[in-house]
Amino acid sequence: MDNQFPAWNINNNEFTLDLQDLNDVEKYTNACDVLSELEKSFDKNAARQVQIKAYCKMYYDFFDTLFGEGTSQKIFEGRMNARICDIVFADFIKYIEATHSYNAKISGDTAALLSKYISR
Repeated sequence: MDNQFPAWNINNNEFTLDLQDLNDVEKYTNACDVLSELEKSFDKNAARQVQIKAYCKMYYDFFDTLFGEGTSQKIFEGRMNARICDIVFADFIKYIEATHSYNAKISGDTAALLSKYISR
């Protein structure tokens, strides 16, 4: 693994989210709260087209809250497709896992380096 912080590449767009950075953590927390609130209000008895629109809107709002207004348009190119939302969100979760792995490696490298210079 190199020392380059991982980026999330989706639909010819690149985004970064550093969950060791306070501003990014606050954005991520807010985006998760938005997703959670919208999920609670999801009407499983609504007409299928209403469900798809509401379902996609949850993810549109999540990404717009996280990365800024207009991000969902870049990611989804205006399409309201529940399957695509699931695929994109699963890919995003893989990205989050990659950032955790990166941070764990850096933390391990730092601890190893410090142990050379700091006696315990």
